[in-house]
Amino acid sequence: MDLRELTAGIDENRHWYYQTKKAPLLRYFWTCLRQAGRKLDVLDIGAGSGFFSRALFEAFDDRIGHIIMVDKGYGEEEISRDNGDRIERVRALPETFSNSFIVMMDVLEHIEDDSGFLADVGRRGAGQNYFFVTVPAFDSLWSNHDEFLGHYKRYSRPGLVNLLLHKGFSVDQAYYVYASIFPVVYLLRKLRRTGGTSRSDLKPVHPVVNSLLKSMIGLELRFAKMNTLFGLTCVAEGSFVA
Repeated sequence: MDLRELTAGIDENRHWYYQTKKAPLLRYFWTCLRQAGRKLDVLDIGAGSGFFSRALFEAFDDRIGHIIMVDKGYGEEEISRDNGDRIERVRALPETFSNSFIVMMDVLEHIEDDSGFLADVGRRGAGQNYFFVTVPAFDSLWSNHDEFLGHYKRYSRPGLVNLLLHKGFSVDQAYYVYASIFPVVYLLRKLRRTGGTSRSDLKPVHPVVNSLLKSMIGLELRFAKMNTLFGLTCVAEGSFVA
């Protein structure tokens, strides 16, 4: 996840974006638990604040074995604060992992060699593992927001699927989310595409607006897996066996 998005004073536990983005993650984790028939470990790559790991832990505490949150930006204080019997923060990928649910929420766009990175993740996995990936969608939405967050690229659904398949990942579902607000965001980014200061588009909003957005996008997410056409974010769900 992009920690820079939190610099504007966003509360992850209330903001419509984070509260809606965790919904498909939780749903797919439940699907993987049923398929696996056992507890799963969680490997959260680019975990940042750990919001999505915490969401999984709160929802599935007794169904999770161990959680490893990976982020090269972690300091000693963060590492020592969270490291324990079941939750651990580290700066680098573990040498190997197995029986795990891999979370990559808005990570690949920060990596210039995304193909090589995915190959490295795949090499470290043993046995049956699952993954949940989100990336920003469509080059046409490129803006100062991407520059501020240090993105290298945006993705289409076919492009993301092909990238994952080429590196040995099996994709069960790939779809777009945030289609309901796509037209407004597209128009706003086109209007201020030239010039201006690099900045995040995510801001705190009035509680009424926040509630309306959560409700509207929550309704959209019920049918998201059928959306292969457009949205602000592309999601891929699947597994890989090493």
